[in-house]
Amino acid sequence: MKGLPSPVTIVDSVVQGAIAVTELPLRVAENVASVATRYAGGLKGNAEDFRRRMPGDLTAIPDLPVKTVGLTVNSAIGLVEGVMNGVTSTVNDVRNQIRRVAG
Repeated sequence: MKGLPSPVTIVDSVVQGAIAVTELPLRVAENVASVATRYAGGLKGNAEDFRRRMPGDLTAIPDLPVKTVGLTVNSAIGLVEGVMNGVTSTVNDVRNQIRRVAG
């Protein structure tokens, strides 16, 4: 049977697990910020395309809301993924620390 890890290892694992948990909001915020930046860029591109095409190309009128809805749905999915990726990374880090101590 494997012996208990040293007290230093136990304390270090607890600290590393706590650090991983405190980094959760940071990870989520970085992921969400990335999605928001892409969303803002997409909206800006849609507006620029609309300005460029109007008034000569009236098909720009229905294109703008369709593209905006698609971009919004895509970004909403990206936000959920960003949050879930942050949570998953944190859970994996904590799990690794538990395995480090528990064997």
